[in-house]
Amino acid sequence: MPPVQPPLDEIEFFIPPEYMPREVQYPLTNDNILTYFYQSPFMDLSSNNLTLFNASWKEPDGERLRNNRKVFEETLKLKFGDRPGTEYWVAADPQGPGQGWVIQKQVRSNEPEGSSKLVVRVEGTYYTVANRIYQAPSLLDVLQLRLFQVSSRIQQVLELSRDETSWSPSTGHTYIPPKYKSAKKIEPAPGSRLGTPGPSEQDVLQFLDDPQNEGAGTTDFNDTFFLQSLHRANKHVGDYMDENPLQGGPGSWSFAKTNAEIESARNKAKADAQTAATSLQAPAKPAEGATPATSVAPTPKPVTVEVTNRKGSVAVKGVPGAAKEKRRKSKGLASPTSPTGPTGL
Repeated sequence: MPPVQPPLDEIEFFIPPEYMPREVQYPLTNDNILTYFYQSPFMDLSSNNLTLFNASWKEPDGERLRNNRKVFEETLKLKFGDRPGTEYWVAADPQGPGQGWVIQKQVRSNEPEGSSKLVVRVEGTYYTVANRIYQAPSLLDVLQLRLFQVSSRIQQVLELSRDETSWSPSTGHTYIPPKYKSAKKIEPAPGSRLGTPGPSEQDVLQFLDDPQNEGAGTTDFNDTFFLQSLHRANKHVGDYMDENPLQGGPGSWSFAKTNAEIESARNKAKADAQTAATSLQAPAKPAEGATPATSVAPTPKPVTVEVTNRKGSVAVKGVPGAAKEKRRKSKGLASPTSPTGPTGL
């Protein structure tokens, strides 16, 4: 079974200098570049170039025709310019040291078929690097290669990120494991509200300084830390201290209200407070036909105290509820009376 030939765009054509044909002299020049190209597998054996090149061996000036590219191209255009066929032309010459040649494969045909109009199409482009010839890739090949490279890099990134992920009850899914470091003093965040449920500063420092809890929640699963987090979550599951509490879980937090709803609630609370304050300050409106009551308290009557020279009697007038002391009537001394009636004297 013959070996499978690789695609032309994967072939590198090269002839060592010691095996260079006699009609091709190394290094390559503008005059012998096409003769060197005729030895490559990119050459179409039925092309007009090879037809003219093989016929030059029978011409008296054939050596000049083969060794002078300008004369060869003029003769090719003169003899085959009005005929369909495949031709190879040098599209670009090197403009400086280290640069190569660019050769195009052109197919001239009648289009539409049967008409006398000839149309030229470029079906291949080749370039040289030193004494090596390569076929230039097509636009489709370039796009396929770039898309393949992009998809390969994305797959590598996804595989790498999959190995770098970690999960903990406190942080959820993260790509970089968090590091918990002991701090001498933990200051509350600016704008935090008092009474927010959470461990105290002493509890946090004691937990972080405990060597058994080192690295808790990073890569290894810690039962103590997990149970504490679960207990606090169940204890404070319904406690919302903010006007816009968070809802969801690690990795999917979201606010319960929008900014418009919060602003509307603030305005309503402010209006209710102003209404309550106004109702407390305004006086009560009297009924129709009634005398408006004044808020001035009546002047109390003065308290008079009357002291008499009688024994043990003090009269207090003007003091309500004061009971008057009952005076006892004094009886005078009984005068002797003579008995009435007959006496025995």
